[in-house]
Amino acid sequence: PVARVVVNVPATTANLGPGFDSFGFALDVWNRVIVQKSDRFEMVVEGEGEGRISLTEDNLVVQCVRKVLHSLGKEMPPLRFECQNAVPPTRGMGSSSAALVAGLAAGLALGGKDVTTPANKKLLLQLAANEEGHADNVAPAIYGGFQIAFNAEGHWITQRVHIPDGLQCVLFIPDDEMPTTEARAVLPAKIDRKDAIFNIARASMLINCFATSQFDPLRMAMEDRLHQQYRKHMFPFEPIIKDALEAGAPGGLPSRAG
Repeated sequence: PVARVVVNVPATTANLGPGFDSFGFALDVWNRVIVQKSDRFEMVVEGEGEGRISLTEDNLVVQCVRKVLHSLGKEMPPLRFECQNAVPPTRGMGSSSAALVAGLAAGLALGGKDVTTPANKKLLLQLAANEEGHADNVAPAIYGGFQIAFNAEGHWITQRVHIPDGLQCVLFIPDDEMPTTEARAVLPAKIDRKDAIFNIARASMLINCFATSQFDPLRMAMEDRLHQQYRKHMFPFEPIIKDALEAGAPGGLPSRAG
């Protein structure tokens, strides 16, 4: 039986303009979660979120470990959790998805599953996306790279999109926070057909830009009418994106809270 598990999960940026709840890619910023059997429960958080993230058994990582073990017919034994966090919480970098994936992966490993196999990675994707309700963050958190993900007949599917060598992602991380629930609450229940067409065209072009390394239209391909316009008052960072584009960035977009 496994007595100690170490899980590394990257930050992610999702939506990517027109790819709302569908597109996401992994960033080279990592959380590490170490779970090991102990004689009593203990939770330690270091780095981002230290002093703020729950140290009790209602912590998301702990909840996910317990849930997976229960699904495997096992009780969660006394465990020591150590979270070494580099991903800042509620900053649009997939912190909750990182915690979710880390906890579920640790639970599977403690339950005797090899999470590096393709079958168990697929299982991890199903568990994580079902918990999250969408897979744009959890898919790249599990598989890395640029992922397109959706649900078909109750099953989550993801595929990787080519990212050209040498492409860099530059982040501006604000001090203010925005919980996902608040950011999603401002979105309308219905959209106009012309806005759907607008996003379909740009989402398709965005994928082609990455797949073919043709980035001239990328700034237009990252435009959106499903979510960004409704959140402008919450995330007033358009001048920063404008300055980045004028400085030569091929594209820019907000990556915030769902």
